[in-house]
Amino acid sequence: MNYSTDPRYDVWRSWIKTQRSRKKTWEEIDVAVRGSDDALHTWITGQVEAEDWHSLGSNREERLTTWRAIVAAKKRWEADSRPLRPTVLGLYGCGSFAARGGVVRGALRACDAG
Repeated sequence: MNYSTDPRYDVWRSWIKTQRSRKKTWEEIDVAVRGSDDALHTWITGQVEAEDWHSLGSNREERLTTWRAIVAAKKRWEADSRPLRPTVLGLYGCGSFAARGGVVRGALRACDAG
């Protein structure tokens, strides 16, 4: 299962993205800022029932495991998307940096995005 791209989990990833933009730590997001697995599970089932979000499993253990897999995938994506040397683009600009054959993880994505 690819939790990074599967559209069924878009709302879950979007919630995580919002929390990261609010400066929540990965540890806080791991329990959905609820503080415990019991409270996390209650929140997950509430989102599925009240908001019609895609189910994360048929039982408590599956739901918690799937949630943590989504969080881990989002965390990996964030780490892989962050340029290692963000100042390089500021110095050379996207066009000249790419023309020089520069390779900085995430830089081409940033340049391609316009």
